[in-house]
Amino acid sequence: MNAEQPSVSSDWAPGHRVTWETSPRREALHASPAGLEVTLLGRDPGGHFPDGCEGCTLVWKRLHAIALRALAEAGIAAFEIDPFDASVHLRPESAWTPEVQLTAVLHGEEGRRRGLPDKAVVAKLESRLEAIGVQRNRWRER
Repeated sequence: MNAEQPSVSSDWAPGHRVTWETSPRREALHASPAGLEVTLLGRDPGGHFPDGCEGCTLVWKRLHAIALRALAEAGIAAFEIDPFDASVHLRPESAWTPEVQLTAVLHGEEGRRRGLPDKAVVAKLESRLEAIGVQRNRWRER
């Protein structure tokens, strides 16, 4: 891990109520999916971000570390991570609490930039995310 990439402790994802969602990525010119989006969302522990989104970059970098770790542990090499989006996102699933978003796009067969990855590969990734403490869709206290 380089100096640019922060480490993520086992309590970071639960402390920041990190969740994930999946959906096919569509492109306007193609009827078939261009890949599978895996979106990670994380919060400021206090439930808000200061004006100007201070702290968003750090949350995104830690989401990035989680994504890279889960993708590597699942053996997924055909993916892209969308660039940092310096804004917060509001969803009804999080009771409109501001969240930072990271989107990774998984591709089908190795070397192809179209199509969906195998369901078993996606299941393995989801298992790795859960092991890191990330929850599907919305946060639930356990």
